[in-house]
Formats: sequence, structure tokens, C-alpha cells
Amino acid sequence: KYPDKRILLIYQPHMFSRTKALFDDFVKAFKNLPVDETFILDIYPSREIDTGLVSSEQLVNAINKESVIYISAAKNTLEKIKPEIKPGDIVFFMSAGDTDKLAKELVKS
Repeated sequence: KYPDKRILLIYQPHMFSRTKALFDDFVKAFKNLPVDETFILDIYPSREIDTGLVSSEQLVNAINKESVIYISAAKNTLEKIKPEIKPGDIVFFMSAGDTDKLAKELVKS
């Protein structure tokens, strides 16, 4: 869709159980994702409690791609990605969590 644009993705997995169940599928998808950089936030727990069985950091390590970066908390996301964004870049936010607030903050700044 944007062949001449650099594309960045900010992604927050939704629920520990879903991330665990689809872990291998996520790894495969992110290895083949047609974006330039991906920032993966901690899992949005929704109604679940972290049982320690899966984490976003494990997901990033399994993807093992230099352009896929783990960001530990949503509150640090903008500090980490703002320097990466260049004029003309396309930035996607994908989440069932609250990354819409991050997107709004980015637009304001």
C-alpha cells in the first residue's frame, strides 16, 4: 500500500492466554511482516492475571529479528519511538489495549 514509505508498527499483544496459544503463529507473522520497524509492548492483560508463562520479551526473542524491538511498558513507548520517526513515515498502532492514547499523544507532539 505504501511502497515508498517507511512503516513502523507499535503492537501490544492482547491477553496472556491468547499470546501463549498463538505464540508460534505470532512469531511466523512478525518474521514476515512487511514493515520496517516493529515495537512490541508488554501484553495487555485485559481480564487475565500474568501467570509468567509468556511475555512480550519472549515473543521478541523468538522472532529474533533486528527490526523487532521490545518495549517494556506503554508509558515508555513514545520516548523510545519518537526519535525513530522521520517525516513521511507511516506509523500503525495495533492493540486491544490502550495504545490509542499513545497515538493521540504522538499526533499532539
